[in-house]
Amino acid sequence: MLTIVEPGKLDAVREVCDRWDLDCTVIGEVTDSKMLRIYWHGDRVGDIPARRLADEAPVIRTPSVKPAYLVDDPVAVTDAAYPPPADLGAALTELLAAPNIADKRWVWEQYDYIVQANTVQIPGGDAGVLRVKGGDRGIAFANELSLICEKLGINVWELIRLANHHPRVNILQPGPGVGGHCIAVDPWFIVAAAPEESRLIRTAREVNDGKPAHVLDKIKAAVDGVRAAGAKPKVALLGLAFKPDVDDFRESPALHIAEAVAEWNNCEVLVSEPHAGQLPGKLAGQKHVRLVENMRDLIRDAHIVVMLVNHRLYNEIPRADLESKAIIDTRGVWS
Repeated sequence: MLTIVEPGKLDAVREVCDRWDLDCTVIGEVTDSKMLRIYWHGDRVGDIPARRLADEAPVIRTPSVKPAYLVDDPVAVTDAAYPPPADLGAALTELLAAPNIADKRWVWEQYDYIVQANTVQIPGGDAGVLRVKGGDRGIAFANELSLICEKLGINVWELIRLANHHPRVNILQPGPGVGGHCIAVDPWFIVAAAPEESRLIRTAREVNDGKPAHVLDKIKAAVDGVRAAGAKPKVALLGLAFKPDVDDFRESPALHIAEAVAEWNNCEVLVSEPHAGQLPGKLAGQKHVRLVENMRDLIRDAHIVVMLVNHRLYNEIPRADLESKAIIDTRGVWS
């Protein structure tokens, strides 16, 4: 969907999209030049008069020939020309099977009742039922895929972007784990109630619960590298919430990772969390852990930069500020 928004209302539109988990991005700007200008990485690659794409667009007329079966003088519809079928029942069955006559309900039932709503049971009975795509299993697939790609030297973010070009493929984005008060907790109740029947659910939970430990191993290796060079490591941790652009820290894997790094007590921990006025959880009161508001100061002082939560604010970090830093990107912001 394309929407034209007044510049002063852009933030309000983004808030609405975020509220409903809709992706949105600015793709252009309306000008008074009456030209459509297309840019690629800062270079102008297209310059077309806008009217040529609208009212003055070229009309292509391709030559056509009347099919042989459409004669100029069609046969009159008479009993002699079209004798009655010998089997009226078979004729009726054949008619009802024709696409223009047949019942269309199977199409309606096979595809979404509402476009992309993924309807399983339509409204009208007790309730409409939707199949929730992704969830813990979908995230587990993405997280496990990231581990496999890391081992094979493949950029998982590029792989997912490529795969998702297929209209029926929608791989979720991997991260440092799964947080929040539902997906990270509720599946374990199912496992506890029916352990033998919920092996897939258990496996998904184990994959996602194991991702923070993998991230911690990478941070520890980077810390050891800085210490081996003779410096006292400073680790910048970007984000503590359980998902971007919220102030909810419940079951946040980013917060658990930060608390684990702080417990090592072998490095200075610099924390950025734009949605927190103070350090949450076990981080509060620890002398070697600081909440830094100025993001550029935090990046400048750190040896190691860890992207844990891709808050929108972090998209503004200049790539030049990251030069000479050890980067651990769990969200694909810089990949």
